[in-house]
Amino acid sequence: MKVFLFVLAAMLPVQVSRAECLAPLIRVSGTVVDIKGTAVPKAIVGVSWLERGKAAGPALASADAKGAFTIVFRWGLFSGSKPDGSDECKGRLNPISVTAYSASARSMPVVVSVGESNVVSGVTLNLNAALE
Repeated sequence: MKVFLFVLAAMLPVQVSRAECLAPLIRVSGTVVDIKGTAVPKAIVGVSWLERGKAAGPALASADAKGAFTIVFRWGLFSGSKPDGSDECKGRLNPISVTAYSASARSMPVVVSVGESNVVSGVTLNLNAALE
């Protein structure tokens, strides 16, 4: 399952941000649980977002033995080029989507906003949809 997700992630187009327009690191943490509320160890968690209207990410992590996860990622502020050829860095991070997968189930995406602190904590992902 992990190999499949890694290969899938590697195939996704990732928009490369320009170095002078890098935003601060974003930290997302939470827990993955099953239908009964029991922690799901080793679940794969992914975060995705939009940059300039196009899909970006995913940033991936694996839940620990207690179902806890932390994902740290950076996104690009690049919003275009100025007349002088320099970069314009006015991009905004829209809400992000957080999803988890195990070998047999997935969570519905949880959409959260990232505030000024660049930290999102307490996200609970419920693995309640069977994989087909």
